[in-house]
Amino acid sequence: MMSLFSKKKNKVVVNYIDLDNDGEKIATSGELIGDARTTIEYSTKKQISVLTAQGYKLDSNDFDPKGKTPTFPEDDDHVYVVSFKHNLITVDHEDASLGIKKSDLEKVGTQTIHYDGAATRTPKDSVSHVTFKCSVTYDQVTKKIVDRSDWTPDAQSFIMVATPEVPGYITSQSVVGGDTVTPDDCDRDYIVSYEINHKLSTAD
Repeated sequence: MMSLFSKKKNKVVVNYIDLDNDGEKIATSGELIGDARTTIEYSTKKQISVLTAQGYKLDSNDFDPKGKTPTFPEDDDHVYVVSFKHNLITVDHEDASLGIKKSDLEKVGTQTIHYDGAATRTPKDSVSHVTFKCSVTYDQVTKKIVDRSDWTPDAQSFIMVATPEVPGYITSQSVVGGDTVTPDDCDRDYIVSYEINHKLSTAD
């Protein structure tokens, strides 16, 4: 038979939650049972260290924020909450360990000038590039890119290219290219056509 003077046993639980994922529970102490007003033999230190290593950052700790452990309650059971957010870092360089590639940080625009019509004398294509760069925000919990900065610069101009002279041929385009482009529309293609120069004078 239970003694009328036996101490009341109460329980507490320490739940660890992810504020960036709708308060999802990511760890728990399980039930901690003890006599009312006695010190709870539990510390959040180890679990906080584990979660920090997984990319979380501590937001608040209502169990032992300053290392001082609370006691079991005298009446109702109690749930303590230790909350975390995702640690976000800014990355502006390739990082294989994070899976961040050069293509995540750069957008390359290409100006291609194709020459046509001068038979075996037709010049090779002229190809030039402009590069836009950005940084990304990386979530250390989900291991994914979650945001991107604005591309810089916001606009660039390709070089203007003088059309190569081909003996015996003419073209109406003496200079091609030089458009100003933005990161959203940064490729330009041109075709320069040569024709036989029928006005060539013949030596007497």
